[in-house]
Parts: sequence; C-alpha cells; structure tokens
Amino acid sequence: MGELNIYPECQIVMTKSAGLSGTFELTKQRYKELHQRYSGSFLEPIFSYEQQFSMEREYRVLDEVSYDAFVEAGYGGIFQALFCLGYKSGLGVLADQKRIEVSQPVIEVSEYFNINPYLLHSRGSMLIACRNGEYMVQQLLRKGVESAVIGRMTRDKARIVIAAGGQERYLTPVRKDELLKCLNKENLKGYLDKNIISRNRL
Repeated sequence: MGELNIYPECQIVMTKSAGLSGTFELTKQRYKELHQRYSGSFLEPIFSYEQQFSMEREYRVLDEVSYDAFVEAGYGGIFQALFCLGYKSGLGVLADQKRIEVSQPVIEVSEYFNINPYLLHSRGSMLIACRNGEYMVQQLLRKGVESAVIGRMTRDKARIVIAAGGQERYLTPVRKDELLKCLNKENLKGYLDKNIISRNRL
C-alpha cells in the first residue's frame, strides 16, 4: 500500500486551471516583452490569478464532503500532480487531457514561450480522488470553485493521459518545471519547492 490510501476506481477531480501560477510569474517578470505581442487588456487579468492560489475554499469543502485523498499541484504542473497521485497511492491514473481546464491566457503565454502548460507551475489547483466526482464538483461550485472530473484511478500502475487523437502519454516524474526554461532560478523564490502536499481524509 502506498503513502495515500485510495480506492482503485476513484474518480479524479481537478480544481481551477492548469498553469495559473506559472503564467502569473511569467507575465510579471516578462511583461514588457509579452506586451509587444498582446494588449494590456489581455495581459492585465493574468495578475488576478494570484487570488486563486489560496485553497481555503477547497479545504472547507473537503471538511464536509467524503473523499479518499488529494494532492496540491505546484512544481511540474498538473502532470506532476497526476503522477504523484498515482505514485503515492501505488495505483495507476487514467486522465483525459481534453477535460483538463487550461485558460486562454495560459495557452497564449505558453505558446509564446514554447512551453507545455500541463508541466507549468500550477499553484492553486488541486487533484481530489473521490468516489463520487460529480457530487464533489457540485459542492466545490457551491463555494465558488470551478472543477471537473478529469479521470480515474486504476488498479495497474501505469499513469496515462489520453491526449488529442487518442494518443497515450505515460507520465514520469517531472524533473524541471517549464518556468525554468524561461526564467532564472534566482528569480523564482517560492516556485522551486518540489514537495507535493498530499493527504488522506483524516
């Protein structure tokens, strides 16, 4: 049994959007460069992403709704969080990439810097393994948190994301966050912690 005790057929609920914190930091540090391509009205809302880094509302829901375990996304993005959910439970993961929310500004900034938004720092997003994913989504929405069922746990140990066209991507540990392709690590204080916060329901 792994560090996390999760029922093999649990659904996986993801909150918010991939790459929020990474996009926020890239925009903050390289705003002038981005502004040469994108308007201020497009870039300015990205600074509000910082308000989504807190997971206080998610924790309030988890105090009230049944779940097996969760992991907080961060370094290495959503793909690293998915890998950790499987690795720490000793189970497999099967996720549908089309169900993973990625906001348009995250997509645009990622394309500009030629980086993968699914491997981009994703503070504020959480993956929750639970028996009734749709109910969890409803309860999160009642607290103002957008979320979606993106996949499920499996009995084998393969951690797989189904990409466009049905191609399978086998997840492995993320060695380097995409932020480090664009920014010096000296300027990334608070973004380089590779530890993933996870917990079973107490």
